[in-house]
Amino acid sequence: MVAYITDQPSVTSVRDIKSRIVAADRYLLKAEIDYDGRYLARGQFDWAKAQLAALDTSDEQQVETFVAEFGERMLDALGREVDHIEADIVKSFPELKHLDLESDWRPGD
Repeated sequence: MVAYITDQPSVTSVRDIKSRIVAADRYLLKAEIDYDGRYLARGQFDWAKAQLAALDTSDEQQVETFVAEFGERMLDALGREVDHIEADIVKSFPELKHLDLESDWRPGD
């Protein structure tokens, strides 16, 4: 499982992995994941390019709207990526009864 997570292009590293067996055929897994924001941002390239082409950078409201929408799109992309990774793991390991993938953030990141 950890190898699958680490092999994802959206994942930079996996830390603080904890697992617990709750029954002979059931276990839990928790991991903190450092996602590659640059990889996720590349998925927004076409949208951002079109928005920037029409953006008047001297208009603070337009810039603020663009930045807010970009942030929202990035969070949505991260959510989709987490759902994708979780779904693949649960499909491959049906004995896994609880999966907790947390985004790892450290000061200075």
